[in-house]
Amino acid sequence: MTESQRQGWSFVGFPIAGLLSGLLFVGFSRYFDFSWFSTSLAAAVFGTLNAFCMYYFFSLYSGFRRLLFVFVAESVFAWVSSVWVATIIYLLTPDNHPPKSNIHDPSALFSGGFVGAFILLGGALRLMFPSIKLSRAAVTSFSGALIGGLLGICRSSDVWGIVIWQTGMSFILCLGLWSTGWPWLSPRRKNVPKRSSRTEVT
Repeated sequence: MTESQRQGWSFVGFPIAGLLSGLLFVGFSRYFDFSWFSTSLAAAVFGTLNAFCMYYFFSLYSGFRRLLFVFVAESVFAWVSSVWVATIIYLLTPDNHPPKSNIHDPSALFSGGFVGAFILLGGALRLMFPSIKLSRAAVTSFSGALIGGLLGICRSSDVWGIVIWQTGMSFILCLGLWSTGWPWLSPRRKNVPKRSSRTEVT
């Protein structure tokens, strides 16, 4: 597969990974309800599937276990942070009372989706491109996080909102990585000694 083909197929593979993790969450929620356990498990599955996509489509020759462990941890942390931020913003809004179930306030959901997306994108950029300037990573993460915030509003639709957010964020993750790494990423080559192709981006 050529470099351009990998880039093209990645925009299919990443969203499919997000969609699958979201659909698995729908299945989890039938057995564990809409709980911390089911949502954290869905975040871990999201991180796992997207880590596979990063490893394959960006031709990493080594370091998969580290990539998998770190990005899964980042995904769970991003999810927990987004929920806490949404809850805090909701409680700080006048006339709101402690929620008995899911939060439906758009400003709170936007804030939670924004924070979760920012952590995901920032963590992925630093993981894939260790030498990237913080300013560049911050700008890319902020841009993607705005879309993540808008997708976060969809989470008011309970479990299916998670499907929308994870599918959309997988696409944004792919777009953010390629916009940062292209065209400096080297193509996958056979018979090449194992190496880490995490690109030096400044």
